[in-house]
Amino acid sequence: VNAPLIPPETQAQLLPFCKLAEKLGNAASQLVDKHLNQVRISYAGQLADMDTDLLRALIIKGLLQGVTEARITLVNASLIARDRGLRVVEEKTGDAGHFANLITLSFTDNGQEHVLSGTIMRDEPFIVRIDRYWLDFILRGYQLLIYHRDRPGLIGEVGQVTGRADINIAFMGVGRLQPRGE
Repeated sequence: VNAPLIPPETQAQLLPFCKLAEKLGNAASQLVDKHLNQVRISYAGQLADMDTDLLRALIIKGLLQGVTEARITLVNASLIARDRGLRVVEEKTGDAGHFANLITLSFTDNGQEHVLSGTIMRDEPFIVRIDRYWLDFILRGYQLLIYHRDRPGLIGEVGQVTGRADINIAFMGVGRLQPRGE
């Protein structure tokens, strides 16, 4: 009864973003070392004109599900966030850059600002930005995120380490700020 509803007029456009919203929250929670005090959620593009209460609840659920024993639902997500001292700030903008729609989470952990953006492409949830790096990969299965300096042989080393552990790499993407840089 108290769960956020999707208005019929926006249901077709909003439903694909439900999976993305929860996965973005979960991915963001894995980038945090300490207790998260605030998260800023930005909805850009056509999403800015929609009721995003459901997406907000799903993001919170993704953020908190792995760090609390409480069962987080769409009904209690905002209440649990408030009880844990998590401030959720939302903003909407029509400008999504090169995307039709974009959800961006921004938060600070240990004094470091983090940014995580995602969108829907080809009916799949994609991460398109992590911090200062623009990239694109499908949020499916497991992801390994490594911060490193761009240098020859690094991709081969990662392949060797994962291969020795019998881990198959289905896809690898590398983002860099500049050649030989971060």
